Amino acid sequence: MNRHLKIPKDCFRRSKDRNILTDVCFYYELKTISDNGFFAKGTLNSLHKELEYSQSNIWKRLARLVKLKLIKQNANGYQVVSYDQLFEVLGYDLTPTETRRGTFKIHRVPLQQCKHIKDLLAFLEIRDNLKSQVYRAFNNLRRTDQYTGQKLYCANNEDRKKYLNEYANKNYVQMIVSNDQNIELCNMLEAFGKGKSTHCNPDVTLSLQGICNLLGLSNTSCAHLIINRLVAQKRLTSTRREAFIETTTLTYTEFKAKYSDQYTMRNGMIFRTLSNQLTCIN
Repeated sequence: MNRHLKIPKDCFRRSKDRNILTDVCFYYELKTISDNGFFAKGTLNSLHKELEYSQSNIWKRLARLVKLKLIKQNANGYQVVSYDQLFEVLGYDLTPTETRRGTFKIHRVPLQQCKHIKDLLAFLEIRDNLKSQVYRAFNNLRRTDQYTGQKLYCANNEDRKKYLNEYANKNYVQMIVSNDQNIELCNMLEAFGKGKSTHCNPDVTLSLQGICNLLGLSNTSCAHLIINRLVAQKRLTSTRREAFIETTTLTYTEFKAKYSDQYTMRNGMIFRTLSNQLTCIN
């Protein structure tokens, strides 16, 4: 039977909000080592061979898990608690259902994919968000006149994603203008208390600020480092993009006064910088 870790949706954000992200990562690292989650006292000194921590650091981390009641200590050693007890510490609703406690989504990640636990937790939240964006954008596409006269035959999220990508890549400039106009319309309707306008942004991705909002990070440099690591681990691809807007005779000073930091000027041409296109590999 293949072993796997059970990681709930939003685990990274919930752990960070409670200031226990490092502790939760260590909990999962211990889970990858022991089938039954038990560590006899005589084996603890060899944990540093399995994990990239010093012996003193491991003892400090174990003490933290004991304090958080994520490990039970007895005369024979340490027992890592059940997943449900971890989920309770993270604040999930564990009301029993017919099949298990709680209705929140749980990722069952094969053990061979469970290296770099902290980055794995971030990746799962990014992947969930991108999938959710595809689903919402495609449904909005069917309800709005923003892209009229199109036949929509998509059976699953991968088909929806391909369809949305086709729209996004047809004409970046038209997409940008349409999205900006719809955002202005949404803001105006909300200001007058008339609800929200149905809007489809087919360009499904996450900006660095979007990743900060998703993961609860304090600055975009942290998000940039996470993306770079996920790309190096072959969990994500990240493609730099820009859209040609127009040619210009403006001087650089005039250009800076007229355009925001989202734009660049090269060789008499103005480009709009777009968020990198993020694609999940697995």
